[in-house]
Amino acid sequence: MKVEIDSKDYKKIFIHFDVKDHHIRFDSHLAALEASNVIVGEINKRLFGGKIDYEILVLPTRSGTFLMTLSIAANLLWVVVQVTESQAFKGFIEGLTGKKWDNYEKAKDVGLFLRDAAKGFFMTEKDELEKIIPQEINLDKAIKFKSEFYKKCIANDEIKGLGFEDDDQFPVKRTNFLKHVSLEDKIRDVPSEFFIFDATIIASVNVDKNYKWRIKNNASGELISTYMNDDDFKARLLDGKNPLKRSSKDDIIKVLVEYKRHEKNGEIEIKEKSINTIYNFNDEQIKSVPEGLLEKIITKSEEKLPMEELWRSGND
Repeated sequence: MKVEIDSKDYKKIFIHFDVKDHHIRFDSHLAALEASNVIVGEINKRLFGGKIDYEILVLPTRSGTFLMTLSIAANLLWVVVQVTESQAFKGFIEGLTGKKWDNYEKAKDVGLFLRDAAKGFFMTEKDELEKIIPQEINLDKAIKFKSEFYKKCIANDEIKGLGFEDDDQFPVKRTNFLKHVSLEDKIRDVPSEFFIFDATIIASVNVDKNYKWRIKNNASGELISTYMNDDDFKARLLDGKNPLKRSSKDDIIKVLVEYKRHEKNGEIEIKEKSINTIYNFNDEQIKSVPEGLLEKIITKSEEKLPMEELWRSGND
């Protein structure tokens, strides 16, 4: 986003690569940019609800080694970003930046805090970072992108160390790069989402086995592979009370589908889809949709389904 602010107020982030020549590989440079963007963005999102209006700029580099200089321009009254000042929160800020939260409150400088937090995030080893981040502050995505940056540095044997100041000191040595890499995915539970829509049966399971059905969401056209968890309907099907394909027409069902989700490295993913209830089979109403679920009904093809938005965001 564009932030109108005097250049003298820019807070610089330095990522200094200890290399022999005045260049680095493109993938290492790109990983540094992506990690910086995600780390600052997730701190803004998770600590301040995304209220900080900021911009990350790439500034010209100087000769010698490879000094990558980014700048944060933030334009926001400090009063807007007040947060719950728990002891865990204050401990996290001090552990990450080396400064007390009170110092940033007195300075009322959002850009200064974001710069120091990003620098501390890059410099703090994985085990220590996980100790100081409170469970309620979800910075899993930032950890993931930082790990990817350090993996690129490990793969580039020309990088002997990293510094995060405008000097020739490289406190993060190559021998310690792996200590900044998180080898395990961060998984958090997320509540399921439920939607009701008309669907065409593409492939059914006509035996008493828990195999997946295939249906097409008639509102969106999405093909869905899903478990059938409506035991009453399965029993009716196996007893011949709801025979499929009695005519050349497609069999249409009105279904309640559960989208089981989790958050993996800060991104919501759909783990599994299952049909919980079938309300209609072709022209026959089997059950009424409970009043409390009426708002979950999707009927129009032009409606953007929330789960489709999740799928798209996961592929961006």
